[in-house]
Amino acid sequence: MIKLDEKGFTLLETILVLMITSSLLLFPVLSIENVTESVQIDLFFRELTSKITNMQSYAILHDQTTDIQFNPEENTIKFRIVDANVQNDILNETWELDDTYYCLKGKTTKTFGFKRGTGNITKSNRISFHTTQGEYELIYLMGSGRFEIREKK
Repeated sequence: MIKLDEKGFTLLETILVLMITSSLLLFPVLSIENVTESVQIDLFFRELTSKITNMQSYAILHDQTTDIQFNPEENTIKFRIVDANVQNDILNETWELDDTYYCLKGKTTKTFGFKRGTGNITKSNRISFHTTQGEYELIYLMGSGRFEIREKK
């Protein structure tokens, strides 16, 4: 009779190791969702800031009025050059906001225009955004065309 001298792990030991390993691998996946959400919101506000600055610069450098329309009912932001004879596909665009991470708050459409030549805004106001990480405001300051985005408290 042949005697086998097998050394190895039992089924119970193997299952226990697999359970511990899989639970350790699960933790980073849960935190990646929060990081993704935070990055999406941060990128949106950076891109919005860049686009607003671009619209203001265009009004100054090309001596043409530009405006930005915030429409909360359709959850869109429309950028355009007001002068009818100008066709600039890069600046004339509409953003449809991603409801998953952020959306506009309010009921009425608000339009902000940058005056030709100076880039000053025509009126001061606030735009509210609801995000998965809290409430934010885009605040236009009267006169020089300055604006800032800050978290509501």
